[in-house]
Amino acid sequence: MYISGPRTSTHALLILYDIFGYYPQTLRGADILASSAYLTIMPDFFDGHPAEYSWYPPSSPEKEENLNTFLAGPADTQKTLTRLWSLKASLELLFPSISSWALLGYCWGGYVAFHATSRSDKPFATCVHLHPGFPSAEVAAKISVPMLVLNSRDEIDEEERLPFEEALGREVGNGKDIKEKSQILTFEEMEHGWMSARANLEDHSVRQGYERGYEIVKEWLREHFT
Repeated sequence: MYISGPRTSTHALLILYDIFGYYPQTLRGADILASSAYLTIMPDFFDGHPAEYSWYPPSSPEKEENLNTFLAGPADTQKTLTRLWSLKASLELLFPSISSWALLGYCWGGYVAFHATSRSDKPFATCVHLHPGFPSAEVAAKISVPMLVLNSRDEIDEEERLPFEEALGREVGNGKDIKEKSQILTFEEMEHGWMSARANLEDHSVRQGYERGYEIVKEWLREHFT
């Protein structure tokens, strides 16, 4: 488990990495957010065995099979959610000073985070999704907290995006409020994964997009996670 930020903080940010696990660019992002006085916690849901970087993009039948096997096994959504709730309960005991929790997910983690915030008991105050996989409109309708979504140009086409946005919070009592408070932005110049493992920070334009993305996340958290 990767932990950064003040252990005495009253606000914790639980981070779900992408399928490549503890990449330096992802850990750096956690540290950037911890600099705003949040306790940032990134569990290792893959137990030291993340997906291989060479599997993405799945440009051959073998890579596609490897990726699909991983997503159906170690990265299974329901399995991860079960572990998430157990882990959060343990963390609440370990860090009793924490009075409020937020959730952030990258790519695969962003997809899981959509499901985690579709509960009526609102275990998180807000959620941030960075170049996420998108769930169905059925899941979107149950999302119960305001969210920030930063897409790359690769994430979602209009035929998928519009039903998701229209359904957002529909089955929740204050659904209109959730929809109005949420923000979905697209970085047209960035490729999928630019804020985590696939970020080539040697490229000046990617580094700029990476830094600008984290500034937007920090501002969102300042406004919605107090």
